[in-house]
Amino acid sequence: MGVPQGSILGPFLFLVYINDLPYMMASLSDIILFADDTSLIFKVDRKDADVLHVNESLAVLSKWFAANNLLLNANKTKCIKFSLPNVPQVGLNLMLDGKKLDAIRETVFLGVTIDSKLQWGAHIGTLSGRLSSAAYAVRKIRQLTDVATARLVYYAYFHSIMSYGILLWGLRLMRNQSLYCKREQSGLSIKWVLASPLEIYLEKLI
Repeated sequence: MGVPQGSILGPFLFLVYINDLPYMMASLSDIILFADDTSLIFKVDRKDADVLHVNESLAVLSKWFAANNLLLNANKTKCIKFSLPNVPQVGLNLMLDGKKLDAIRETVFLGVTIDSKLQWGAHIGTLSGRLSSAAYAVRKIRQLTDVATARLVYYAYFHSIMSYGILLWGLRLMRNQSLYCKREQSGLSIKWVLASPLEIYLEKLI
């Protein structure tokens, strides 16, 4: 038996199903749940490559999944170690269901690209491409309609992309002067779309 895909009942039953997972992991790690995505956060010594307490927690997690007849895809499970920019990365020996987890340098979490040094360069790079397309759309709309309509498109398209997660990466952007949309066929800058200095715009958002 099952429920129709895309129904309201599916997510509800899934949340009920995993409702006790955060309580079980509370003494082992910090846990973040969003829909069917689960993230565990551990504090580890940068010199400890074996991280025994992390592996023990992963073993407990694996047993919980098995006891609840849920499939944990080890191939899609990754680990990322956050550290200061000047601290060299040390490999971690993390095992899940007998498989060593792949260590990655960056990941996308809820639409924000996070790198292991929390420099936000990767996210800003991705953002610049998206904003370039959005800025082009706003410019074309402005050529065909009035300012009020173009402003509506701007806030619905450009502004929503620009402001998402800005409390995380905005200060990094301001320290690096202004952000320009970089595409081979477009030299359109964000300042042109905002019609005001980018720094002032960011200060209003932050």
